[in-house]
Amino acid sequence: MKSVRTLVLLLVALFVAGCAHDEQAYAESYRAEATTAKKDCSPHQWSHGLRAYTMLVVDAKLADRDFMSFSGLATLGPAEALDKAEKEARARADEVIRKLDALDRKADTWRASDGECFGEGDYGEQIADKYLRVKEVIAEQRKEIEEGLEKVLTRYRAAEAERIHFDRWRVKNRELLVRHVGGMKLEIAKIAISRLGPETVLTVEATNTTASRILKPRNQKVWGYQFGSNIGGLVPVGASLTDSFGNNYKLTSISPPFLGDEAKGIKPGQTVTFEVRFGDIPLKNAKSMRLVIEPATFGQQARTMFEIPSEAFYRPVAKR
Repeated sequence: MKSVRTLVLLLVALFVAGCAHDEQAYAESYRAEATTAKKDCSPHQWSHGLRAYTMLVVDAKLADRDFMSFSGLATLGPAEALDKAEKEARARADEVIRKLDALDRKADTWRASDGECFGEGDYGEQIADKYLRVKEVIAEQRKEIEEGLEKVLTRYRAAEAERIHFDRWRVKNRELLVRHVGGMKLEIAKIAISRLGPETVLTVEATNTTASRILKPRNQKVWGYQFGSNIGGLVPVGASLTDSFGNNYKLTSISPPFLGDEAKGIKPGQTVTFEVRFGDIPLKNAKSMRLVIEPATFGQQARTMFEIPSEAFYRPVAKR
């Protein structure tokens, strides 16, 4: 009887031990499966795929397009204040930087949403490459903005320095810049050169000195429109610029433009400011520049000429 009882206890013990072993094995198997289970990283599961990242690259490349066009052409106008021009240039640059910052944040948000799939598998690696390309392009654009802004500011400051130089030179040499001719007082008020164009800009103030005559400028002529053609336009005339070597500089514009038959002219005592542009800058080794003004160009009734030393155009180079 005792042996039977012992056998029963032994069988029960073996059964309990077997159940415990099975339960432990099941738990270990479950943990292993949970550990090895991965998120579904198939292409259709991604919230932002390759195309979205590609468009982000495109947006980053285009973010500075307008600013770079501006920085390549920006010059300080003859009457434009330096501080205002610099402020506007910085504002343009800051606007692009804000766009790039927004794109940068968007890329990082997408990167975070990708979670453990980022860089996993072939598709995940492609996504990672696109993400890195976005960051690279944004960094490149930021550098371009910084360099472009510095070029604009340098150009502005050089123009301002030349303007200050001319203003000081003008005080000492004003007699070279004023002519009384044909009922008009003509005075060269500003001289500016732009190396971008390149071009030379002269600002001429024309004042009617008569007591009773309305003087009408004529500085444009019509070309084309012959034999019924609708092709044509206006071309500036009446001013020429020549250096001491005999080189001629092409007249490109005079504003405001007058054909000579306008209803309104320049009345006695009235002053009109003309801007005359030539399509190149003077040679630095030329001794002087000769500006010839033909009759009626600014309303005056006779031809006149200005002989302007080259030092009026270029400030002296600082000695080291």
